[in-house]
Amino acid sequence: MYCKHLVEGDYMTEYVEIKDCEKVSARILRRLDELSEKFTSLDNRLYRDNGRKSIQTIINSHGVALKAVLWVGTILMISILSGVVKLIFFT
Repeated sequence: MYCKHLVEGDYMTEYVEIKDCEKVSARILRRLDELSEKFTSLDNRLYRDNGRKSIQTIINSHGVALKAVLWVGTILMISILSGVVKLIFFT
């Protein structure tokens, strides 16, 4: 028995034996299993706390810290600008 062999997005005109196709299919399926395990691992690291902070928790805490720094910086800049405006126009 024979089957067409897919290579780089285009079908070859030559036929190969089914056992060769089975080897290629097994290799592809093995690689898909490896990728599935990696995605599962990434999902666990992003959204689940396994006794340590997850990546998502770390990102969220950094986001909160950056918002606080931005808020404090804005308040300081407004204070400085209002002081400068008062000094220039009202003295």
